[in-house]
Amino acid sequence: MDRPADLPRATAIPAPDIEVRALAGSWRRLLPLWRHAVWAGLFFVVCAMSLSVRLDVAGLQKDLARNARQLHEATVLQERLRLEWSVRRRTAHIEAVALQMGLADQVPLVTVEDSP
Repeated sequence: MDRPADLPRATAIPAPDIEVRALAGSWRRLLPLWRHAVWAGLFFVVCAMSLSVRLDVAGLQKDLARNARQLHEATVLQERLRLEWSVRRRTAHIEAVALQMGLADQVPLVTVEDSP
């Protein structure tokens, strides 16, 4: 079965090649926009970092305020304890001096009446 020489051969045009070229052409037109994509990505990263820093600073401010309150409470308590310790020390000193002077432990009570 020989083919006659006068019949033309059928040739097919590859359709995927045309689609790939069309797609590559549209991507090639978008290629100059890569700078904008990089800037948008960097902007997102900077915004995320600034949000993270703001949250950290807010947490530190809260911790600092709590520590300041605790320091104030500790200072007030220390002053009260120091005052109480001073009063007890002075009382003990006064009692020791009274014993050295020979004063009695019991002080007699004197009743004062109002006279008209």
